[in-house]
Amino acid sequence: MNLWTNLFLSTIMMGHSSVWVPSASVHIDKSVKQADYEKGIQLSDAALKTMNIVSSNALVCDERSIVSIKDELFIYRKRENWFKKIPVKSLGSKCAVDSSLSAANDEWVVSGASFVRTAEIESFVKIEKSKQ
Repeated sequence: MNLWTNLFLSTIMMGHSSVWVPSASVHIDKSVKQADYEKGIQLSDAALKTMNIVSSNALVCDERSIVSIKDELFIYRKRENWFKKIPVKSLGSKCAVDSSLSAANDEWVVSGASFVRTAEIESFVKIEKSKQ
């Protein structure tokens, strides 16, 4: 991870009880297969093993599933193997997700969200650097 990613992670995780602990078996640089600004990111099989993903009807939010960025809360949705952060409203142990952003076959990251956020940041930083 580079200095900018470390600074950015410090900013987004400040005041949040979730702490990202990297897995020894998954290197963040090798965890993202594809990145797209509209669709999100696709993760490797090894990266998928570091998190818990559930269907929409089993969604329960806690500090492992929520990513806090500034004053907004997000949860990661998995749709057709693409992970994308979706805004949520916290309602105690449950999340309120705008129904227009959710479909019947969607899945949700309920633990490991900070890993997905780190992978997302790292992949989009690489895209921006490659444009320079």
